[in-house]
Amino acid sequence: ARVRVFPIGCVTSRREGKMLAELAELAAAGCIAFSDDGSPVADARLMRHALELAGALGLPISEHSDDLVLNAGGVMNEGRVSERLGLPGQPAAAEVVAISRNIALCEATGARLHIAHVSTRRGLELIAEAKSRGLPVTCEVTPTHLFRTEEAVFGDGPEPAFDTNAKINPPLRTEADRRALLRGVNDGTIDAIATDHAPHAREDKLCEFDDAAPG
Repeated sequence: ARVRVFPIGCVTSRREGKMLAELAELAAAGCIAFSDDGSPVADARLMRHALELAGALGLPISEHSDDLVLNAGGVMNEGRVSERLGLPGQPAAAEVVAISRNIALCEATGARLHIAHVSTRRGLELIAEAKSRGLPVTCEVTPTHLFRTEEAVFGDGPEPAFDTNAKINPPLRTEADRRALLRGVNDGTIDAIATDHAPHAREDKLCEFDDAAPG
């Protein structure tokens, strides 16, 4: 085959964050990593246990680093543009706190940790610092976060467009964040560029911004 497919197994059963999936069985079946994808493992004790088991299996955990309590109700990056549009925001701190916790658990367990789709300057700084200390941490960025910012939600015209194509998760951030991510690619802090592709039908996007599917 000309296409290589590498399956990633869930960290928790049904991605519900309540109990670990059968990591050893998933590894034996051919999974090369574990992730609950867009659902962060909120329980720190469960995440530590997952890292310990994954480490014993020699496989990494890829984590969507996010604090869902801080982000509750947010539909775009929290900041100047969200205030101007009157939309509830997702603070950069939600990603930063989650990355900080996950790095601390990586250090405690020695297991390999992959931070998926990092989107904030501060989050990337934490990753760079962890790497400088020799921790087994890697990360990725999406093309969208490298080339677009929160301004895309407003659009290019004088009136707000509320462009649902600019609604993604994690949200598009500021120009300062975008430039930091570009530097991270160029200096090698960011290990990979991944699409984090989330396809949706047109009707999932042709609606009010708050109700549009992210992706």
